Amino acid sequence: MLCRLLGVGHSAFYDWLRQGRQRAAERKRHDQQRVEVTRQAWAEHRGVYGARRLTAELHERGHRWNRKAVSRLMRLAGIEGAHRRRRGKPRRKPASTATAPDLVQRQFTADAPNRLWVADISYLRTW
Repeated sequence: MLCRLLGVGHSAFYDWLRQGRQRAAERKRHDQQRVEVTRQAWAEHRGVYGARRLTAELHERGHRWNRKAVSRLMRLAGIEGAHRRRRGKPRRKPASTATAPDLVQRQFTADAPNRLWVADISYLRTW
């Protein structure tokens, strides 16, 4: 049905399918060779190089592979470059747990004007 829809003969379809499988097998074989070259260069640099440096190293050796190809080969080989150490974040000293004295004893109603001043500063960002 697909051949009829595309207007392609059955034999042409199966030829195309076979060629695709052959190309996939060829690529897999080619990748195995490239993985070995990549792994060797990576090991010579004590496993430190990532994809960018390894790409530059492989360019010097005469291999014209781009960074994405080298990344893919590294993934296939199960290798990765060394990560830089992250420094710890500066820690803030915990705020003191001492609270201000309650001078109004939680009584927020005033007897006369200008006797009791109360404010809500919860909208202010404090650390």
